[in-house]
Amino acid sequence: MKKIENMNYNELIEERKELEKFIIRLIVRTPKENIKINKILRGENNRILSYSPFSINKFSSIFMSDILRWRYHQLSEEIHKYYDGRAKIQNKIEEIYGYPIKDKYIHLFFEEVFKDYNTYKKYCNKNNKKIVKIEKFNRICNLIEKWRKLSADMHYKMTLSEKRKLKKIFEHSNK
Repeated sequence: MKKIENMNYNELIEERKELEKFIIRLIVRTPKENIKINKILRGENNRILSYSPFSINKFSSIFMSDILRWRYHQLSEEIHKYYDGRAKIQNKIEEIYGYPIKDKYIHLFFEEVFKDYNTYKKYCNKNNKKIVKIEKFNRICNLIEKWRKLSADMHYKMTLSEKRKLKKIFEHSNK
């Protein structure tokens, strides 16, 4: 295992994908009688997302060790320091929006605030922010779509058989 400080951007992403792959393989190789999954995470276009060590602890009966959670967190933190495609899109969004987005988890901010124009207006009124016109709001939403697609490529993509097994385990858990 390489030190994080000595890894380049692609190595960081690959190691994080490998951790996510390890978690998915652990789930699908465990007999469904011995595991419970409370939630299947879904992303852009209803895509089934892989689990992080944090989410697997929260949404299943599996417990990931502190060292795996720490490593995953450090990898993610280091990846977010790079000025990559997502960071460029985020800067464009902030430029149109008119304010820097200070939320730690930007994807949650996008989901909560930019769900629709009315939700956005309520958020702006509540936080004393200037409201952009609907055309600019739509441009922001298009940029968010691009951001989500780039983000999806930075995580492990499950195989069809892994998805099928995950769904079966979920159905068995929630009988």
